Amino acid sequence: MAGNPKFRLAGCQKRSRLYEPVRPPCPPLMQYSNCGTYCPSTCEDPEILPCVKLCARGCFCIPPYILRNEDELKCVMPSECPTIVTESS
Repeated sequence: MAGNPKFRLAGCQKRSRLYEPVRPPCPPLMQYSNCGTYCPSTCEDPEILPCVKLCARGCFCIPPYILRNEDELKCVMPSECPTIVTESS
């Protein structure tokens, strides 16, 4: 099966001389990356922290947008993040 050219090119599209996987569509304000961060900035944690130096494939917010939260793929400006109230002792 691996020798069959139709099998090898399934899910790929031709870009000049290279064959790349077809990229999934991303939500608004996001772009696809083959090597994005495992630790994207979010409203809960807007600072860029030291992170695992491995590539993550997927959709990532286009700077300066950040993820609203880790549970949904929605990018917002940092100024649009909800205010996080912390309890003081």
